[in-house]
Amino acid sequence: MPKFVFPRSDRARIYVFDKTISSSASDLAKGDKYIPEELVIIITAFRPLFSTSYLKIMSLLEKRKQETGEQSAAFSLLDVTCNDLLHGIKRRVYRENLPKPIMGFYGIPLDGAITRPTTQSDMLDLGRVIVAGDAESVAAGNEAAANPSAANVQTALAAAIAENNERDSADRDLDKEQAVLAGLRETADGHIVDIIEELRHSLRKMDEPSQRRIIRSYGFKFEYSPGEPQPPEAPVLTYVWEGPNIILSCDPDDTADAYEFVYSEDNVNWHALYAGAETTYTYAPPVGTRFYKVRAENELGYGEYSEVVEFTKPEVPQ
Repeated sequence: MPKFVFPRSDRARIYVFDKTISSSASDLAKGDKYIPEELVIIITAFRPLFSTSYLKIMSLLEKRKQETGEQSAAFSLLDVTCNDLLHGIKRRVYRENLPKPIMGFYGIPLDGAITRPTTQSDMLDLGRVIVAGDAESVAAGNEAAANPSAANVQTALAAAIAENNERDSADRDLDKEQAVLAGLRETADGHIVDIIEELRHSLRKMDEPSQRRIIRSYGFKFEYSPGEPQPPEAPVLTYVWEGPNIILSCDPDDTADAYEFVYSEDNVNWHALYAGAETTYTYAPPVGTRFYKVRAENELGYGEYSEVVEFTKPEVPQ
């Protein structure tokens, strides 16, 4: 038995709202009213609030990803610059037979063992030690580090600190908007519960396959157990224009017994075009734009519709 699946993601919630708005309008135009108009009005008003917050979070996630990349690059540069300077100081001390305590200004132990920091916090601390230590070493009469210099480390250090702050700011902005969406999500789920309850009440006298077909048209999903028979998947609809005819076709589905092609002039109100075992239908459409979609059927009922295909027949030159 197919199991109803409550929307698990924000995208799925938005999809339910969009399908509820469009399907309820289409059904109402045909004289079918499965959910109250008052609920549709509420959903129509709420949907932009929810989707705006969701899209803002997607944008903030992308921004955080960018800031994380820039932060990583800045710390990588700081790490390399510090490491090069430390090894340069060590080589100079050994090459010129300078006093080993000179290395201590830069945090290098007397045995010359240089350990690279493993955390960003340690990298920042090392950068500060090197900049301050170089100034102290010069004040003590020693030659300043060069190639890279302490100034190079200072530049890399400032960049790493700036990128770190920007990443922290991106995190705070994301956390703030996630809190907003969390509050809206509770309201969204309440609206979705209202939609499914109204649908189930309105459809309660229909057979279960018919109920599921209509509930699916409002954006909801059903899951099947492994190996359990289920309606066909949504076909892929294509067309070829061979004036004056348009040839609509979809790939055959081994589980399907029949196919239903439909058309619309406004992408809202749909009308039957062909129903039967053929996966291809040819006819001469009128001048203008029409929308098309197809679905497959087996003993368990209709599957999902295909994506909508749009075609405009041109005017015939006089």
